Amino acid sequence: MATAANAPSPRGQGGRRPGAGRPHAYTEPLRRTTVTLPESYIRQLQRAGGGNLSEGIRLVLEFARTPSGGFWLDSPTADPRSD
Repeated sequence: MATAANAPSPRGQGGRRPGAGRPHAYTEPLRRTTVTLPESYIRQLQRAGGGNLSEGIRLVLEFARTPSGGFWLDSPTADPRSD
């Protein structure tokens, strides 16, 4: 049963297509979770993520360093915004 949201247009254009849309920024699946943060952290993380709290958390973690200067995460990913 076709609905208005996924029905093709009269000209046969539109709707879902394999491979269409923006590619995923991360190669592994993202899992929805809940974290509790102070308001001041939330504001800073949202700024770091360009208004997106989750992206701010991911970026801060990806670029976090240990006291010795190494990356905190075992294998940081490339900056998804560098494309």
